[in-house]
Amino acid sequence: MLTVITPKKAWSDLLNAAIQTIYSRIDMTSTKKIHEKVRLADPEAVQNLNAELERKIKHRTKELQEAIRNLEKSNSELSRSQKLLKAIIHYFPDGVIGVLNKNMRYTFADGQELHALGLHGQAQDERVFDNVNPALSKDSEEKLKWVFTGSRLSYDVEMANQTFTVNSVPLPDDDNKINEIMVVIR
Repeated sequence: MLTVITPKKAWSDLLNAAIQTIYSRIDMTSTKKIHEKVRLADPEAVQNLNAELERKIKHRTKELQEAIRNLEKSNSELSRSQKLLKAIIHYFPDGVIGVLNKNMRYTFADGQELHALGLHGQAQDERVFDNVNPALSKDSEEKLKWVFTGSRLSYDVEMANQTFTVNSVPLPDDDNKINEIMVVIR
């Protein structure tokens, strides 16, 4: 059996496929209306639908462009804030700022005193004070475990013939659980 495809039917099928592809992402209700109107092959209805489709695409494109601009602006602000925070911590005078996890390992540590003690780059994933004094490390670990209960703690330690004050505070996550603490040594 031979099927004859007329120009009107071919154009209608092509338009129907294009509209289905585009509108499936825009509006399912409108797509059903478009299919019905295209099925009837009313040229005026098709022209109106094309205009409506173009209007919706332009509107959605503007929304997406605005969202991209907002994301780029937020990303730029976040990057600037991160750089500033890293600089503040790196140049923290006469002290060290660190973050410890529940295993009492540094996940982050920096500051001018870390450099002065010759420990810069060694603190990541180290246990508390292990690279300075293992006995001091064990004593500090016992004290710092208390901070994971939600309390603040301050005490003095002797390192490299100097007395330092250790201040620590809990760092609750979004669920208010304390898996890390901040330790400031001065």
